[in-house]
Amino acid sequence: MFVIFEDGLVHKGTGTLIGVLLGYALVILALYILMSIGFYTIAKRKGIKNSKLAFVPFFRWLIAGKIIKKAIIFGKPTQKIGVILTITSALYIGLTLIYTFIKYYVFIRGMFVGQSVVVLSTTENLASEIYLIPTTTFTDMVNGAGKFVGSIDALTPYSFKNAYSYYVRPWAQTIGDIAYYLNMIVSLVHVLVTISFWNAFFRGYKPNSVFMYTVVSAFVPWLIPFVEVGGIFVFIFRNREEIDIEELMRKMYQNAYNPYANPYANQYNNNPNSDPYGREFDNNGSAKPNQPSDNPFGEFENNNHNDDPFS
Repeated sequence: MFVIFEDGLVHKGTGTLIGVLLGYALVILALYILMSIGFYTIAKRKGIKNSKLAFVPFFRWLIAGKIIKKAIIFGKPTQKIGVILTITSALYIGLTLIYTFIKYYVFIRGMFVGQSVVVLSTTENLASEIYLIPTTTFTDMVNGAGKFVGSIDALTPYSFKNAYSYYVRPWAQTIGDIAYYLNMIVSLVHVLVTISFWNAFFRGYKPNSVFMYTVVSAFVPWLIPFVEVGGIFVFIFRNREEIDIEELMRKMYQNAYNPYANPYANQYNNNPNSDPYGREFDNNGSAKPNQPSDNPFGEFENNNHNDDPFS
Protein backbone atom coordinates (compact mmCIF):
# COMPACT_ATOMS: atom_id res chain seq x y z
CA MET A 1 0.00 0.00 0.00
CA PHE A 2 1.22 3.51 -0.86
CA VAL A 3 0.09 6.82 0.63
CA ILE A 4 0.46 10.08 -1.30
CA PHE A 5 0.57 13.11 1.00
CA GLU A 6 -0.36 16.67 0.04
CA ASP A 7 3.29 17.66 -0.38
CA GLY A 8 3.73 14.87 -2.92
CA LEU A 9 5.76 12.56 -0.71
CA VAL A 10 4.97 8.88 -1.07
CA HIS A 11 4.98 6.57 1.93
CA LYS A 12 5.00 2.81 1.57
CA GLY A 13 2.60 1.67 4.26
CA THR A 14 2.25 -2.04 3.54
CA GLY A 15 4.13 -3.01 6.69
CA THR A 16 2.07 -0.58 8.76
CA LEU A 17 -1.20 -1.98 7.40
CA ILE A 18 -0.13 -5.56 8.07
CA GLY A 19 1.00 -4.59 11.57
CA VAL A 20 -2.33 -2.93 12.36
CA LEU A 21 -4.33 -5.91 11.05
CA LEU A 22 -2.14 -8.36 12.95
CA GLY A 23 -2.46 -6.37 16.17
CA TYR A 24 -6.24 -6.19 15.71
CA ALA A 25 -6.42 -9.96 15.22
CA LEU A 26 -4.30 -10.62 18.32
CA VAL A 27 -6.54 -8.40 20.45
CA ILE A 28 -9.63 -10.24 19.21
CA LEU A 29 -8.03 -13.62 19.91
CA ALA A 30 -6.85 -12.61 23.40
CA LEU A 31 -10.31 -11.33 24.40
CA TYR A 32 -11.92 -14.48 23.00
CA ILE A 33 -9.63 -16.71 25.08
CA LEU A 34 -10.19 -14.67 28.25
CA MET A 35 -13.98 -14.84 27.88
CA SER A 36 -13.92 -18.56 27.11
CA ILE A 37 -11.77 -19.32 30.16
CA GLY A 38 -14.05 -17.20 32.33
CA PHE A 39 -17.28 -18.87 31.13
CA TYR A 40 -15.70 -22.32 31.39
CA THR A 41 -14.50 -21.75 34.96
CA ILE A 42 -17.88 -20.46 36.15
CA ALA A 43 -19.78 -23.24 34.35
CA LYS A 44 -17.46 -25.90 35.77
CA ARG A 45 -17.93 -24.61 39.32
CA LYS A 46 -21.71 -24.59 38.87
CA GLY A 47 -21.72 -28.12 37.51
CA ILE A 48 -23.09 -27.15 34.08
CA LYS A 49 -22.84 -29.97 31.54
CA ASN A 50 -20.75 -29.59 28.38
CA SER A 51 -18.93 -26.63 29.90
CA LYS A 52 -16.14 -27.10 27.32
CA LEU A 53 -18.47 -25.56 24.75
CA ALA A 54 -17.34 -22.26 26.26
CA PHE A 55 -14.33 -22.48 23.92
CA VAL A 56 -16.40 -23.15 20.77
CA PRO A 57 -17.39 -20.12 18.65
CA PHE A 58 -21.07 -19.19 18.90
CA PHE A 59 -21.91 -22.17 21.14
CA ARG A 60 -20.14 -20.57 24.08
CA TRP A 61 -23.21 -18.34 24.40
CA LEU A 62 -25.25 -21.45 25.24
CA ILE A 63 -23.02 -21.95 28.29
CA ALA A 64 -23.21 -18.24 29.10
CA GLY A 65 -27.01 -18.43 29.02
CA LYS A 66 -27.01 -21.29 31.55
CA ILE A 67 -24.71 -19.34 33.84
CA ILE A 68 -27.10 -16.43 34.32
CA LYS A 69 -30.25 -18.62 34.29
CA LYS A 70 -32.54 -15.87 33.01
CA ALA A 71 -32.52 -12.36 31.61
CA ILE A 72 -35.05 -9.66 30.80
CA ILE A 73 -35.78 -9.04 27.09
CA PHE A 74 -38.35 -6.41 26.17
CA GLY A 75 -39.68 -6.49 29.72
CA LYS A 76 -40.17 -10.26 29.86
CA PRO A 77 -37.93 -12.78 31.64
CA THR A 78 -36.49 -15.55 29.49
CA GLN A 79 -34.24 -18.54 30.04
CA LYS A 80 -33.45 -18.79 26.30
CA ILE A 81 -30.98 -15.90 26.29
CA GLY A 82 -28.12 -18.27 25.38
CA VAL A 83 -29.98 -19.66 22.35
CA ILE A 84 -30.90 -16.18 21.14
CA LEU A 85 -27.30 -14.95 21.50
CA THR A 86 -26.00 -18.00 19.63
CA ILE A 87 -28.29 -17.28 16.68
CA THR A 88 -27.78 -13.50 16.57
CA SER A 89 -23.99 -13.74 16.95
CA ALA A 90 -23.75 -16.33 14.16
CA LEU A 91 -25.89 -14.20 11.83
CA TYR A 92 -24.01 -11.02 12.74
CA ILE A 93 -20.56 -12.49 12.09
CA GLY A 94 -21.69 -14.39 8.99
CA LEU A 95 -23.29 -11.36 7.35
CA THR A 96 -20.31 -9.19 8.28
CA LEU A 97 -17.88 -11.60 6.62
CA ILE A 98 -20.02 -11.82 3.47
CA TYR A 99 -20.33 -8.06 3.13
CA THR A 100 -16.64 -7.44 3.93
CA PHE A 101 -15.40 -10.04 1.45
CA ILE A 102 -17.52 -8.65 -1.41
CA LYS A 103 -16.70 -5.05 -0.52
CA TYR A 104 -12.94 -5.63 -0.41
CA TYR A 105 -12.70 -8.42 -2.96
CA VAL A 106 -10.86 -6.16 -5.39
CA PHE A 107 -8.14 -5.55 -2.79
CA ILE A 108 -7.74 -9.27 -2.15
CA ARG A 109 -7.64 -9.95 -5.88
CA GLY A 110 -5.13 -7.15 -6.44
CA MET A 111 -2.65 -8.73 -4.04
CA PHE A 112 -2.39 -11.78 -6.33
CA VAL A 113 -2.13 -9.98 -9.67
CA GLY A 114 0.60 -7.42 -8.89
CA GLN A 115 -1.57 -4.45 -8.00
CA SER A 116 -1.07 -1.93 -5.20
CA VAL A 117 -3.46 0.11 -3.15
CA VAL A 118 -2.71 3.83 -3.45
CA VAL A 119 -4.30 6.21 -0.96
CA LEU A 120 -4.49 9.96 -1.55
CA SER A 121 -4.25 11.73 1.82
CA THR A 122 -5.28 15.31 2.52
CA THR A 123 -5.45 17.44 5.64
CA GLU A 124 -9.23 17.07 5.76
CA ASN A 125 -9.41 13.38 4.89
CA LEU A 126 -6.83 10.69 5.51
CA ALA A 127 -8.20 8.63 2.61
CA SER A 128 -9.89 11.13 0.31
CA GLU A 129 -9.51 8.75 -2.63
CA ILE A 130 -8.36 5.16 -3.03
CA TYR A 131 -6.88 3.64 -6.18
CA LEU A 132 -6.05 0.09 -7.24
CA ILE A 133 -3.24 0.37 -9.76
CA PRO A 134 -0.58 -2.01 -11.16
CA THR A 135 2.54 -1.65 -9.03
CA THR A 136 4.84 -1.14 -12.01
CA THR A 137 2.61 1.62 -13.39
CA PHE A 138 2.60 3.51 -10.10
CA THR A 139 6.36 3.21 -9.42
CA ASP A 140 6.98 4.93 -12.75
CA MET A 141 5.13 7.96 -11.29
CA VAL A 142 7.52 8.22 -8.32
CA ASN A 143 11.03 9.69 -8.67
CA GLY A 144 14.16 8.60 -6.88
CA ALA A 145 13.53 11.02 -4.01
CA GLY A 146 10.24 9.30 -3.22
CA LYS A 147 8.06 12.09 -4.57
CA PHE A 148 4.98 11.65 -6.74
CA VAL A 149 5.63 13.17 -10.16
CA GLY A 150 2.60 11.83 -12.00
CA SER A 151 -0.82 13.39 -12.21
CA ILE A 152 -3.98 12.63 -10.30
CA ASP A 153 -5.82 12.45 -13.61
CA ALA A 154 -3.60 9.51 -14.55
CA LEU A 155 -4.73 7.70 -11.40
CA THR A 156 -8.46 8.30 -11.96
CA PRO A 157 -9.04 5.28 -14.24
CA TYR A 158 -7.73 3.07 -11.43
CA SER A 159 -10.07 4.41 -8.72
CA PHE A 160 -11.50 1.91 -6.27
CA LYS A 161 -15.04 2.72 -7.41
CA ASN A 162 -14.21 1.84 -11.01
CA ALA A 163 -12.35 -1.30 -9.96
CA TYR A 164 -15.22 -2.44 -7.76
CA SER A 165 -17.77 -1.94 -10.54
CA TYR A 166 -15.53 -3.72 -13.08
CA TYR A 167 -14.42 -6.77 -11.10
CA VAL A 168 -17.44 -7.40 -8.88
CA ARG A 169 -20.42 -8.75 -10.80
CA PRO A 170 -23.81 -7.04 -10.36
CA TRP A 171 -25.32 -10.09 -8.67
CA ALA A 172 -22.44 -10.14 -6.15
CA GLN A 173 -22.93 -6.43 -5.50
CA THR A 174 -26.62 -7.14 -4.83
CA ILE A 175 -25.71 -9.88 -2.34
CA GLY A 176 -23.28 -7.52 -0.66
CA ASP A 177 -25.93 -4.80 -0.37
CA ILE A 178 -28.50 -7.26 1.04
CA ALA A 179 -25.95 -8.58 3.54
CA TYR A 180 -25.09 -5.02 4.58
CA TYR A 181 -28.68 -3.94 5.28
CA LEU A 182 -29.63 -7.24 6.92
CA ASN A 183 -26.58 -6.91 9.10
CA MET A 184 -27.74 -3.48 10.28
CA ILE A 185 -30.97 -5.06 11.59
CA VAL A 186 -29.27 -8.13 13.05
CA SER A 187 -26.57 -6.07 14.76
CA LEU A 188 -29.22 -3.88 16.39
CA VAL A 189 -31.08 -6.93 17.71
CA HIS A 190 -27.79 -8.49 18.80
CA VAL A 191 -26.71 -5.46 20.80
CA LEU A 192 -30.11 -5.29 22.55
CA VAL A 193 -29.83 -8.96 23.51
CA THR A 194 -26.24 -8.54 24.70
CA ILE A 195 -27.35 -5.62 26.87
CA SER A 196 -29.86 -7.94 28.54
CA PHE A 197 -27.24 -10.65 28.99
CA TRP A 198 -24.53 -8.43 30.44
CA ASN A 199 -27.04 -6.72 32.71
CA ALA A 200 -28.06 -10.09 34.15
CA PHE A 201 -24.45 -11.25 34.41
CA PHE A 202 -23.17 -8.20 36.26
CA ARG A 203 -26.18 -8.16 38.58
CA GLY A 204 -24.80 -11.41 39.92
CA TYR A 205 -21.07 -10.67 39.84
CA LYS A 206 -20.75 -6.86 40.08
CA PRO A 207 -24.08 -5.53 41.40
CA ASN A 208 -22.72 -2.14 42.49
CA SER A 209 -21.55 -1.20 38.96
CA VAL A 210 -24.04 -2.93 36.67
CA PHE A 211 -24.74 0.04 34.38
CA MET A 212 -21.13 0.95 33.64
CA TYR A 213 -19.96 -2.62 33.00
CA THR A 214 -23.02 -3.39 30.87
CA VAL A 215 -22.58 -0.35 28.63
CA VAL A 216 -18.89 -1.04 28.04
CA SER A 217 -19.36 -4.77 27.38
CA ALA A 218 -22.33 -4.34 25.03
CA PHE A 219 -21.43 -1.26 22.98
CA VAL A 220 -17.66 -1.57 22.41
CA PRO A 221 -18.08 -4.72 20.22
CA TRP A 222 -20.81 -2.89 18.32
CA LEU A 223 -18.56 0.09 17.60
CA ILE A 224 -15.38 -1.99 17.04
CA PRO A 225 -16.44 -5.35 15.53
CA PHE A 226 -15.44 -8.50 17.40
CA VAL A 227 -13.65 -6.64 20.23
CA GLU A 228 -15.41 -8.39 23.12
CA VAL A 229 -14.06 -6.39 26.07
CA GLY A 230 -16.60 -8.16 28.29
CA GLY A 231 -14.21 -11.10 28.19
CA ILE A 232 -11.85 -9.20 30.48
CA PHE A 233 -14.54 -8.82 33.15
CA VAL A 234 -15.71 -12.43 32.83
CA PHE A 235 -12.11 -13.58 33.35
CA ILE A 236 -11.63 -11.30 36.38
CA PHE A 237 -14.90 -12.36 38.05
CA ARG A 238 -14.63 -16.08 37.19
CA ASN A 239 -13.80 -17.16 40.75
CA ARG A 240 -16.40 -14.99 42.50
CA GLU A 241 -19.50 -16.43 44.06
CA GLU A 242 -22.66 -15.28 42.35
CA ILE A 243 -24.84 -12.94 44.36
CA ASP A 244 -28.58 -13.57 44.39
CA ILE A 245 -29.56 -9.95 43.95
CA GLU A 246 -33.27 -10.63 44.42
CA GLU A 247 -32.68 -12.35 47.77
CA LEU A 248 -30.31 -9.56 48.81
CA MET A 249 -32.89 -6.87 47.96
CA ARG A 250 -35.59 -8.84 49.79
CA LYS A 251 -33.51 -8.91 52.97
CA MET A 252 -32.65 -5.23 52.69
CA TYR A 253 -36.32 -4.38 52.21
CA GLN A 254 -37.31 -6.55 55.16
CA ASN A 255 -34.79 -4.90 57.45
CA ALA A 256 -35.67 -1.41 56.28
CA TYR A 257 -39.42 -1.82 56.84
CA ASN A 258 -39.39 -3.94 60.01
CA PRO A 259 -40.06 -1.48 62.87
CA TYR A 260 -38.79 -4.03 65.40
CA ALA A 261 -35.55 -4.87 63.59
CA ASN A 262 -32.39 -4.23 65.53
CA PRO A 263 -30.33 -1.61 63.69
CA TYR A 264 -27.32 -2.45 65.90
CA ALA A 265 -27.16 -6.11 64.95
CA ASN A 266 -23.80 -7.05 63.47
CA GLN A 267 -21.28 -9.85 63.32
CA TYR A 268 -20.33 -9.19 66.95
CA ASN A 269 -23.88 -9.58 68.19
CA ASN A 270 -24.90 -13.21 68.24
CA ASN A 271 -28.48 -12.52 69.30
CA PRO A 272 -30.51 -11.12 66.38
CA ASN A 273 -33.34 -10.23 68.81
CA SER A 274 -31.13 -8.30 71.21
CA ASP A 275 -31.71 -4.61 71.86
CA PRO A 276 -29.27 -1.90 73.05
CA TYR A 277 -31.81 -0.77 75.65
CA GLY A 278 -32.12 -4.16 77.29
CA ARG A 279 -35.53 -5.04 75.88
CA GLU A 280 -36.26 -8.56 74.78
CA PHE A 281 -38.13 -9.64 71.67
CA ASP A 282 -39.87 -12.84 70.74
CA ASN A 283 -39.27 -14.74 67.49
CA ASN A 284 -41.81 -12.61 65.66
CA GLY A 285 -39.95 -9.39 66.46
CA SER A 286 -42.50 -8.19 69.03
CA ALA A 287 -41.30 -6.71 72.29
CA LYS A 288 -41.85 -8.95 75.29
CA PRO A 289 -43.64 -7.32 78.26
CA ASN A 290 -41.43 -6.48 81.21
CA GLN A 291 -41.48 -9.27 83.80
CA PRO A 292 -42.20 -8.06 87.38
CA SER A 293 -39.46 -8.77 89.88
CA ASP A 294 -40.18 -10.77 93.05
CA ASN A 295 -38.49 -8.07 95.11
CA PRO A 296 -40.36 -4.73 94.87
CA PHE A 297 -37.09 -2.97 95.69
CA GLY A 298 -35.06 -5.09 93.34
CA GLU A 299 -34.21 -2.17 91.12
CA PHE A 300 -32.22 -0.66 94.02
CA GLU A 301 -30.30 -3.81 94.68
CA ASN A 302 -26.59 -3.85 94.13
CA ASN A 303 -25.39 -7.41 94.00
CA ASN A 304 -21.77 -6.31 94.22
CA HIS A 305 -21.98 -4.36 97.49
CA ASN A 306 -20.77 -5.67 100.84
CA ASP A 307 -23.21 -5.84 103.76
CA ASP A 308 -20.64 -4.23 106.02
CA PRO A 309 -20.50 -0.50 105.23
CA PHE A 310 -17.22 -0.12 107.14
CA SER A 311 -15.33 -2.94 105.52
